[in-house]
Parts: sequence; C-alpha cells; structure tokens
Amino acid sequence: METKKKNKKGFTLLEVVIAMFVFVLVMMASTATFARAFRAYGDAKDIQENMENAQYAMNLMAKTFRTSSVMDSGSNYVEVYDYSQEKCFNYSFSGTELVRAEGSGSDPDNCSTSGSAIMTSGDVTGVFDVEESEEDVSVGKITVSMTITKGSNTVHLQTTTSLRDYSVSGISL
Repeated sequence: METKKKNKKGFTLLEVVIAMFVFVLVMMASTATFARAFRAYGDAKDIQENMENAQYAMNLMAKTFRTSSVMDSGSNYVEVYDYSQEKCFNYSFSGTELVRAEGSGSDPDNCSTSGSAIMTSGDVTGVFDVEESEEDVSVGKITVSMTITKGSNTVHLQTTTSLRDYSVSGISL
C-alpha cells in the first residue's frame, strides 16, 4: 500500500484568526496613542494662540498705562486717562474676556468711555492691582495678572507697569 504524503502549506483558520486578533489589538493601541498626541497638539496650539493674544493685550495696556493717570480702579477693572492720546480707557475682565472701552476728552476729570472691544480670545480671567501715584511720595504702578485656560491646561501671565504721571506725584525731572 502506498501512502500519500499530504502537503501542508499555509495556515490553519485558527492561526489566521489569532494573527488578525493580535494585529487589531496593536492597531487599536497605536491609533489611540496617535489620537491623544494629535489632541494634545491641538490643545497646545490653541492655548499658544490665546496666550499670544493675551500678551499683545498686555503690551498694549502697558503702553497706555505708562503715559496715564488712574481715574478709577477695582480688582476686575481699571480706568485711566492717557495724556499722550488725550483719551480715557477702561480695561475690564468681563466673564472670560478682557474688554477695552475708550472715550475722548481733554479734561481727565470729565472723561467717560463708550463702546467696547474684546481684546483676548479663549477663556481669559484676571485681576488688576493698582497702586496710585501719591503726591510727593511715589509714582504708581499697575499689575495685570491673567489666567488663560484651555481644557485642563492653564497659563498664567503677569506684568507690572509704572505710571509716568510725574506731575501727579510731584517728581520733577
């Protein structure tokens, strides 16, 4: 009797199913990792854009504060009269935005602001800490602190600007 030798080429169905299962597990894990990485990149890009807008707003406020006297202030707002532009400016944190209102007038004591413009993007909160100039004592300063939030990411920015209202403080140059 002659025995035929079976030629066993290829994989069994069970081997193919196990290989596909392992492949699917590896692909799911790598897809989840890439998805997290792309989401983190998007969040970082968003917070970077919001931070750049906040830095621009801080620089604009600092430029205004340097040539201004404080007319009124609170923890979430400051109103100044800018002598170089002969305008009043009111900066305030309203909800999650920094808002700027401006008015005109050559008399700092009779200045009112109207209209407003949003200066920041994203979720921005903050406070103003004002030390007004005192006659024959000191030149004042304004510290602006902002917190920018995107999801679980938070960035803090702070700047302090000296008021150059030397005539108010009685300092002569």
